[in-house]
Parts: sequence; structure tokens; C-alpha cells
Amino acid sequence: MKKVLSWVLKSILQALGFLLPVGVTLWVMVWIFGYVQNLLRALDILSLLFSPQTPWQEFLLSLGSFFLMLVFILIVGIVLQGIVGRWIHSLVDKTVGILPGINIFYRAIKQILSFLFQEKPQQEGTPGEVVLVKAFHDRAYSMGFVMGKTSALDPTGKTWLKVFVPGVPNISSGFLMLVEEKDAIRLHTSLDQASAFLVSFGVLKDLRRKP
Repeated sequence: MKKVLSWVLKSILQALGFLLPVGVTLWVMVWIFGYVQNLLRALDILSLLFSPQTPWQEFLLSLGSFFLMLVFILIVGIVLQGIVGRWIHSLVDKTVGILPGINIFYRAIKQILSFLFQEKPQQEGTPGEVVLVKAFHDRAYSMGFVMGKTSALDPTGKTWLKVFVPGVPNISSGFLMLVEEKDAIRLHTSLDQASAFLVSFGVLKDLRRKP
């Protein structure tokens, strides 16, 4: 009887080990699809212009709006690579940069996007570098992402690292710490690996400290 119960329990655990990751992944994908669908519906210009009468017409018009948006983004990207595009970009930056209130959000969004989409390997003290910082007491550490450096806040001119310490497993929330460079332990890992490590509750074991 015990062998049967043990076999049943083992089978259930194996099934959960297979089904839970698949189920959670599908749930996340459905959520992302719903979010993107709502975003595309707001940008569905062709449906607003032509008022589809059937679901098939609505689908075709929505698909057409999506491709128009991709073409528009591609054209903007091509234009920004030229002299005129760089001038327009600089003009928009300067204009938005002098608008009270709006300039704060604009600069923050630009820095966040630059942080997320950077492609070059991280150098010491640059945005996106992964570090360990002391938390709670001297022998406990939290993983954080370097957002940059600052010396403006310290009257002595000392340079501090701006470190974002994300929550687990929701790494989109967390808190900001100012840490002296000598107190930050740099990790030889990428931002993607560190994020996966945090989301997985530390199950991943491929993180290493820089020599």
C-alpha cells in the first residue's frame, strides 16, 4: 500500500513539475497577448476610418493597421539615422527638456529604455551592471542593478552608485539605494541572467562573482 501511495505521490509531483511551468508560461503569454491586443485596438486607425461590419473585416483592418504601424516605425527609424532626423531628434529633446514636469518623465523614460535595450557588455559603474549590496546587516546581500553614478548629492564630492534593488518575483518593483563603489560586489553575469535568477526565486545557479 505504501509503495502504491508513494508511486501516486511521485506521479502527481512529476505532473505538477511539468504542468505548472507550462501553465504559468501560457498564462503570462495570454496576459501579454491581451495587453498587446488592447494597445493595438487603440491604434487601429483603419477600423476607425472604415467601420468594419463583420468580424472578418475587423480582423483584416486591424492587421492592416498593425502593418502600417510597423512601416511608420521603420520610416521614423530610417529618418532618424540621417542629418535631418538627428536634428529633429535634438530639437524634440531640447523642447521637451524645458517643459516643467513633463521633462522629468521624458528623461526617466529615455534612461529606462536605454537601460533595457542596451547591447554592449557592461563596464564597471555603467547602467545595467549587476551587483550585490549589503542589506539588513553586514552578512546579508541583495542583488541590484546599477542605474548610474552620482556625486551631486554628496557635499564632499564622493561618488555613489545608484543601485535599483528589485523585488522577488516581481522585479518591476523595488527600491533605490545609494552605495559607495567599494561596497558593491560586482557579478560576472548579464542583466537577463540576473533577472531570471530573481524571478525563479534563486533556482538558477549560473551566477558568478567577477574575479
